[in-house]
Amino acid sequence: MFKHYCIIAFRNLYKNKIYSIINVFGLAIGIACSILVFLYVQDELSYDSFHNNTDRIFRVNLVSKAPSGKVKYMAGQPLPLARTLMATFPEIEHVTRFIEGTAVVRSSTHDPSKEKVLFTDSDVFHIFSFPLLQGSTETALAEKNDIVISEAMAQRFFGDEVSLGRILTLNFGNSVQDFIVSGVASKIPGNSSIQFDFLIRFEHSPNFNKLSTSWNAWSAITYIKIADAARQIDLQDKLKLFTKNNYVDMIRTWQILGWINEDEDALKLQLQPLQSVHLDPTVEGGLLTASSPVYAYILTGIGFIVLLIACINFTTLSIGRAESRTMEVGLRKTLGAIKTQLMRQFWGEALLFSLLALLTGIMLVEVFLPVFNTLANKSLSIDYLSGWQTPVVFLALVLFTSMTAGGYPALFLSQYKPVDSLKNSNLFRGRFNLNRSLIVVQFTLSVLLIICTMVMSDQISWLKSRNPGFDKEQVVVIPTNTKDQAGEKLLRLYKEELKGQKNIIAITGNSDGFNKEPGWVSYGSQDGTNWKVNVMRVDEDFVKTFDMEILQGRDFSKEIVSDATSAIVVNEALVKEFDWQNPVGQVFKNFNLLNLKEPEIIGVIKDFNYASLHENVKPLAMVLEPDEAIKYIFVKLSPGAISQSLVLLRESWFEIAPGKLFGYYFLDEEFDMQYRSEQRWLQIISYAAWFAIIIACIGLFGLSALMVSKRTKEIGIRKVLGASVSEIIRLLTGEFALLV
Repeated sequence: MFKHYCIIAFRNLYKNKIYSIINVFGLAIGIACSILVFLYVQDELSYDSFHNNTDRIFRVNLVSKAPSGKVKYMAGQPLPLARTLMATFPEIEHVTRFIEGTAVVRSSTHDPSKEKVLFTDSDVFHIFSFPLLQGSTETALAEKNDIVISEAMAQRFFGDEVSLGRILTLNFGNSVQDFIVSGVASKIPGNSSIQFDFLIRFEHSPNFNKLSTSWNAWSAITYIKIADAARQIDLQDKLKLFTKNNYVDMIRTWQILGWINEDEDALKLQLQPLQSVHLDPTVEGGLLTASSPVYAYILTGIGFIVLLIACINFTTLSIGRAESRTMEVGLRKTLGAIKTQLMRQFWGEALLFSLLALLTGIMLVEVFLPVFNTLANKSLSIDYLSGWQTPVVFLALVLFTSMTAGGYPALFLSQYKPVDSLKNSNLFRGRFNLNRSLIVVQFTLSVLLIICTMVMSDQISWLKSRNPGFDKEQVVVIPTNTKDQAGEKLLRLYKEELKGQKNIIAITGNSDGFNKEPGWVSYGSQDGTNWKVNVMRVDEDFVKTFDMEILQGRDFSKEIVSDATSAIVVNEALVKEFDWQNPVGQVFKNFNLLNLKEPEIIGVIKDFNYASLHENVKPLAMVLEPDEAIKYIFVKLSPGAISQSLVLLRESWFEIAPGKLFGYYFLDEEFDMQYRSEQRWLQIISYAAWFAIIIACIGLFGLSALMVSKRTKEIGIRKVLGASVSEIIRLLTGEFALLV
């Protein structure tokens, strides 16, 4: 019987080539989208699963509750926390900390380059399963000046030679040190929330000596590994008393500042399982930006919509073709076939279409996977051989499409009565209404995706065209790679070196660049209210270079010496936050800002987006504090001759700082990078909308061709009676156009 079903199914597939191709291709696109969604969701859910004993590894988060009731989660912790936890709780086997930094790295065979560095503790390889190609995990960071590098960095700095024991020199801005390569790590999986190229001991981290005993700074991300996963709840309960005993100064300070309420649990520690770190964007300050589960939900919804449209295609075409198979059904029932046998026959045909669509869909996935990886910022691939998930998903897709797409046609065709089928009675009364409804649903879903694409496109266009409050065009950003007054010296020398160059409009600098929030200080007013104020170190030409608008007062002046020690320029947001009517001349009596004592406001500038455009502008104070480092130099170029200007900037840099790394980027490009995630999702939804429209239109074409073939005699009679081609076209397309 099964062989008979297969023969009939293949015969029908071959006999109706056009409709078979339409069905297979439509289902293949839907299945391909579903497979891509599966690969994305699988990757998101598998983050950090490659480590051994993941159920015993936890990140220690700091949880605070504001007076308003808002709860805030932070990954940063005081530096002493790790060793204190280890000494207090015997159930903790290992602890390690992480802090990100940068350094200029060079070797004897490679020119200097600026690289990201991850500071950690020697226990890191006892917690995380990062395999080493060279060296041993037991001794990799045993010595203070050991360094572990990635396979890619080993190739870059040492080529094909053995890296173990080689010397790397790291310049941290205010110190230069040699490190001995003690390990080379294998390529870290893309689904790891901890990525590194250079791993060195925590003692080299910025301000380590100053902060190593301080419980009032929260900068280290702390991970622990416990002996038994079942003891997590008990350990979590013990942390309540631990927090009271060790965070007493921080709790008192934050309550005075008004950051947390007076509740007993206003500040507490939370143990977060390692595998939940990647999908928890509520925690601030992680090593990598956490992914929102919403993206997986959105992508799943898109995949389901496209697959549903493809299934609707199959259903409408099957119902449309049903009239041509009524005689077959009548003959089968006359010869003794029962309803369930006919249903198995038609479901078998749907299953065959689904299997062919699966094979075609897999081929489409292999073709489009590189594009999808670029859009999703992933490195996905189909794992055919290992694991049970992929075969199960393939089987589920085949069963879902065959049942969904072939279910109603099987029921519809198998219920014909033999007499009505053989007499060719009107069996389709009411079925055309179903077809019409399915077409409307199909195009409604397609239009929904188109609307989402248009809304996202408009939103991104608005963000990109929005005025950030300053002129960001033609501005080259040059990091000074310094952490002290050397940046100030570089800026002065650079200005002098480029003075009089016709293509250089202006040069300035600041402490924090753009697109990130600067450091902040707390300001307490006389009525007991506390605010956080961002502080940006600038030079005298900063406001003029970026064409910022001064609303009240004046800008900094080189001629007024006191501006460097007792003056600040603030933004509108600060004035509004403090509710000052006449801010110019106001003195911050309780504002101990760096080395400035009770500074006076000399000017108010219009708000500008020094951080992301996704965020509201926060209160900002700009200062000329000479002891604060200038970390970024901004050079505004005249339009045209960009390449010549860049050559001039490079040559001038090596004149004032021979041997120091020169790097640059354009400020407007940095701002555009903020919206890279939104642009990727816009492209994903755009592709989905196009696929949905293509599937729907292919299905509509199939239905139209089917309808024309059934109305051939009618069309002939109409033409004999004088109907024109345009009238025939209106007759055939009018109903479909109305439905669409």
